[in-house]
Amino acid sequence: MNHSENANRQIQSLKRAAVTGALMFVAVAITVTTSGCSKEQQLKQREQKLADFATSVAQHILDRNPETIKESLTVLMHEQLDLKLLEKLEGTKVIPDSPITLMRETEQWKTDHRSNKIQVSVQPLTPVDKDQVTYKITGTDSTLVDGKKVDDRPIDFSIVCMLTSDMDGFPRVVDLTGLDKGKSASSTSASAPTKKRRRR
Repeated sequence: MNHSENANRQIQSLKRAAVTGALMFVAVAITVTTSGCSKEQQLKQREQKLADFATSVAQHILDRNPETIKESLTVLMHEQLDLKLLEKLEGTKVIPDSPITLMRETEQWKTDHRSNKIQVSVQPLTPVDKDQVTYKITGTDSTLVDGKKVDDRPIDFSIVCMLTSDMDGFPRVVDLTGLDKGKSASSTSASAPTKKRRRR
């Protein structure tokens, strides 16, 4: 083997080492950059997920539409509310406490041709990167009769959402304050229209 071949091999080895080193540097740089972006993206995704969840919970709790109330309550009971909170809300009549109650109230809403439309906004009151996040729910609950708006009521209450690393991305509401029967899905009977008697 002559000196020329040795020199060529050394040059090729140096080139391969340089390329390998450059690739490793790029890989490390990408990893560092990706890690930094990932944390920010994960926080944004968590923030959006919890905001969407809080909005959905508010709409389901306040739903008085005879066509959708059953589905709303099913989602609340099986996917959104912690069991202890569910029992509390049923006990205080914030939501119907039995299928019979739901059926009776739904039939009354249908008879009165009543429904409602919910518009809410949610605002986190505590850091969203914590396991439990408190949200302020505000907005308007519009009562409809034959599809036409007859009145508006302000919405103002708070919920505490829990989302931990072992919950597989499915949050739950563990507490709710500021909402009573007069503002809930089972409040139609309290706000049903009354007919004035004519004086003879």
